[in-house]
Amino acid sequence: MAETDWIYRRNFNVSKEMLAETQVNLVCDGLDTLARVYINGTQVGRGRTCSASTWNVKPLLKAAK
Repeated sequence: MAETDWIYRRNFNVSKEMLAETQVNLVCDGLDTLARVYINGTQVGRGRTCSASTWNVKPLLKAAK
């Protein structure tokens, strides 16, 4: 398992109200140091061991259709 790449995907429905916020944070707890986090094809950050990783992702969000 340690020598295998893993991909986790998640879709979010973003409301117009959420897009009206000044900042929208994505919080990930316990990511491995090798993790990379992408929103709509743009890398927003990398994982850190034993701590939560938080990124402002508002500029990358799109309204739900």
